[in-house]
Amino acid sequence: MGWCNFGPYVSVAQKKAKAEKLIQKLKKARPDLQPVCPAGRSISQSFWGKAWCKHLETYADHENRIGRGRSYVRNSAVCHLEASAGRLEAIVAGSHGDPYEVAVTVKPVPAGQWKAVKAASAGRIGSMLDLLSGKFPKDVMAQVADPEKGLFPKLGELKFSCTCPDWAQMCKHVAATLYAFGHRLDQAPEMLFLLRGADPAELVNLEAMAESATAGGESALRDDALAGIFGIELDLGGPETKAPQAGRAARKGRPDAPGGKTGTRPPKASKPPQTSPDNLVFKNPERPRGLEIAALRRRLSMSVAEFAAALGSSPVTVARWEKLKVPELRQKSREKLNALAQGSGLRRPRHGK
Repeated sequence: MGWCNFGPYVSVAQKKAKAEKLIQKLKKARPDLQPVCPAGRSISQSFWGKAWCKHLETYADHENRIGRGRSYVRNSAVCHLEASAGRLEAIVAGSHGDPYEVAVTVKPVPAGQWKAVKAASAGRIGSMLDLLSGKFPKDVMAQVADPEKGLFPKLGELKFSCTCPDWAQMCKHVAATLYAFGHRLDQAPEMLFLLRGADPAELVNLEAMAESATAGGESALRDDALAGIFGIELDLGGPETKAPQAGRAARKGRPDAPGGKTGTRPPKASKPPQTSPDNLVFKNPERPRGLEIAALRRRLSMSVAEFAAALGSSPVTVARWEKLKVPELRQKSREKLNALAQGSGLRRPRHGK
């Protein structure tokens, strides 16, 4: 009866240790690896994560694979998960040999369904913090999580791909990828909107929030609350990189350094190099201030969503940048902001003008 031999029993601790070893091995070739490693038995803790995972049960064309997918996530077998507009990509450890590569493409939410979600939430979600933390009326939650009319994709709106030999429409590695995304929603709930091609600005008035925060209004989100719940930047990417230190050439005032002039007194070493505030949108391009970012967007006559699209970011992230005194930006975000500012031909306004 060799056909029913499933091999020796492997404990959860052994499976997690094996997965961790594989993750460390993969990180040597891919430093930007984003593994999914839940701390306990529960995959998700937030409203968005729990609702997503509950919705996955409607995909049970092969119920046993749904359960195996949950186990894979709990055992830290999802070595990498990357989410982008309409697509999930993952690397999932298998029982034997090399890990498998998984791709899930997701259709945008149908216009009619999105309209219904907007109608249900109109005027009833007080802030972006309330939206992302799932603090809104239960009937709105029910509309958002409705299997047929909500924000979560139906099985027919998904297309799966996995390098494993399983013939099922949804193999256990695909199921693990989907459950891993549910866990990721605990830290980055805005990724659901990105995945489904929906703009959260249409549920919460980000423009009004940004104006209120700029004016120091009571509805502005506290910096510590934002950072504590969602981090500094909401978009999913590689590990946060610190802003590069000013080069020695710039500190010494060399003529080939940015802002350096022959014969001029070099700036103090403790300060980053700065170009005249009269001819730049940002006083310090390496550390743009939130007020400066908001001013640039308004002077370009762009909405939060349009400005975010120009930067390749999310409206939630842009709205948060504008609220913080000096937001922590990734190198790529700083470069795009400065390129947009320089390309606009705008100048930093003089006082009194």
